[in-house]
Amino acid sequence: MDEHLRESISHAHELATGAGIKVAVIDTGVAPHPRLPPLIPGGDLIGAHQQPRLPGEFVDCDGHGTIVAGIIATRPNTGSGWPFDGSADELIGIAPAAEIIAIKQTSAYVRTTEDSLVGTVSTLADSIHRAIDAGAHVINISVVSCLPGASSDPAQFQPLNSALDRAETSGVIVVAAAGNLSPTCAAGSTVYPAHSDTVLAVSAREQPHVIAAYSIPSSQRILSAPSLVGVGLSPRNDGFANAMLIQSGSSPFEGTSFAAPVVSATAALLRQRFPQATPQEIRDRIIYSSDPARGAIDPYAALSFVPPDSAETTPPEITLSFPSAPDTSTQKRGLNILALLGICIVLGVLLKGLSRLKN
Repeated sequence: MDEHLRESISHAHELATGAGIKVAVIDTGVAPHPRLPPLIPGGDLIGAHQQPRLPGEFVDCDGHGTIVAGIIATRPNTGSGWPFDGSADELIGIAPAAEIIAIKQTSAYVRTTEDSLVGTVSTLADSIHRAIDAGAHVINISVVSCLPGASSDPAQFQPLNSALDRAETSGVIVVAAAGNLSPTCAAGSTVYPAHSDTVLAVSAREQPHVIAAYSIPSSQRILSAPSLVGVGLSPRNDGFANAMLIQSGSSPFEGTSFAAPVVSATAALLRQRFPQATPQEIRDRIIYSSDPARGAIDPYAALSFVPPDSAETTPPEITLSFPSAPDTSTQKRGLNILALLGICIVLGVLLKGLSRLKN
């Protein structure tokens, strides 16, 4: 996390912490952790990882969903004892008082074929409905469906579009990853659900002013957040993790998947501070207050932003200007005016003189 964002979050917490706001994490599940709030079960659409007395959505074999939830709602640890006993750390969620609804929709350990019924557009639509039914105020979707070009069969996405429409009319803000470039998700692909106008699509930012090369360009206005998580909550125990174990070794927590929850958490702060705001108004606050060049999200700026008077006002755009030859037309006009004034004064003096001669 860059220093500017860290400072912005610190100031944002003076205005809101996400208290009373429920954020649904549609992902690989969310494992209970002492630094997370008590999790709310939202459903397990996988059904492959069961443990005694533990809902399937609380079993996160991939670790992905737990890291995402931690970005949103990690509780702070300020240490104990006096003087400080050295147990404190700086790890804190962007909306540390928010609640988390865990919904397990996909898993790399189960989905092994393209025709698998795990992690489909249909189960994603089902997950959105479950999140709404569970009382979510914000839905974070860090899983994506990627199709080359535009879909040739729009009907297959009707259930997803219907679910997104229901979220909008229910006052729920939906945030989704813009997607990462890969052999199965090339540039120019359509990424679902980031395709929707009612979804805040989030690109990855590697540095404060640089969009990650692997981040798929969104068809919407650019919105971005830091994409590399140095340390996250472990899905295996009460500690922390800095990488995911995969077949080829380990993989850092990096990608648009981890940029999206930064925006979801910011939406949670806004929902607490402006409980009557519509999803569109929340989106506008986030978009208008972000950096117009790279869409860098700024939680404090979003919370303190004063909306424009006109709803028709478009987000600010940067206009580049280049040096050009000095414009002397104004000077010339000024000199001409002075010359005319001089002539008028001279004529006035002459006329006055003539008038005296006549007298």
